[in-house]
Amino acid sequence: MKMSIRTKLIIISLLFLAVPSLLIGIIGYQSAANSLNTLGASGLQTDVRMTIEMIDALQKQVKVGKVSLAEA
Repeated sequence: MKMSIRTKLIIISLLFLAVPSLLIGIIGYQSAANSLNTLGASGLQTDVRMTIEMIDALQKQVKVGKVSLAEA
């Protein structure tokens, strides 16, 4: 099957446009996914620290007698 020069040029042009676009898309997706994972992990660490601080504060109040263990 013979292809005309026009068809060959169109195919080559599409390849030259598609390959870089795919690479940019893949790299952008991976970068965004990594950023979201890091942000999520950091948020979870903050939540755990705050929870531990709250438990410690309530434990101190229970020891002093300001709050009963059931209320804490």
